[in-house]
Amino acid sequence: MASVDFRGTKRDRSRINLNANDDRMFWSKRFGITSEQLIEIVLRAGSSPDDVQKVLRQQHSLDLRASRYWIS
Repeated sequence: MASVDFRGTKRDRSRINLNANDDRMFWSKRFGITSEQLIEIVLRAGSSPDDVQKVLRQQHSLDLRASRYWIS
């Protein structure tokens, strides 16, 4: 799905464009991560927001398991 950004150009929400600063800022804020973390995940998992979200969920799951409060 494409939407119009503040400059009137169309933005493709189905892919994360690491070359566009405003795209990196948008997706970083959306996922609650830094721009550097976003770049690392996109380079590893691909530019699909769904793929990035899967990686973040996996990382969150692993972080919880490493916690001393993890109950299996």
